Amino acid sequence: MKELEKMSETKIQQIRLGFENYLSIEKVEIYTNSKFKLNQMITIRKALENMLPEQNLEQIKLIANPKYNCEQMTVILEGFRRGLSIEQVKIYAVDKFSKGKMEYIKKALLLGWDKDKIDLLADSRFNEDQVYEIKTGFEGGLSIELVKIYANPDFDYKQMQVIKDGIYN
Repeated sequence: MKELEKMSETKIQQIRLGFENYLSIEKVEIYTNSKFKLNQMITIRKALENMLPEQNLEQIKLIANPKYNCEQMTVILEGFRRGLSIEQVKIYAVDKFSKGKMEYIKKALLLGWDKDKIDLLADSRFNEDQVYEIKTGFEGGLSIELVKIYANPDFDYKQMQVIKDGIYN
């Protein structure tokens, strides 16, 4: 009860909405953590209300992490809705990854890219712009060996782009 005393009226309204929309106590408890911002609570509540039959609470609990912003939560949830397993989603469900980097990895998983390519995209040493250069190299038909020539965390994305363009020419 002390948790509720610390919550704003708008957060309490989200809890009320969950019950009004027939969510169980177990489901509502997932988003009642006082560390959640209002928009995170809304995202989780809506995910719970719109769960597909093949989804389970373990998937929703994965997104219910105060370290994720709403955009990250949405990318994680979208992976589940598109049929990715928990193991696959965990590859990109990293709070340090930007929404864009998560999207690139999610799309590669959905396209069935092999593990070595996915691992390179998910390398925490690369930022979103660098991952974009790696991704476009693979999309352009470069082998992993050729991509690794420029996929160096010491190179910024512009340097990577120049090297990649040199490989194509």
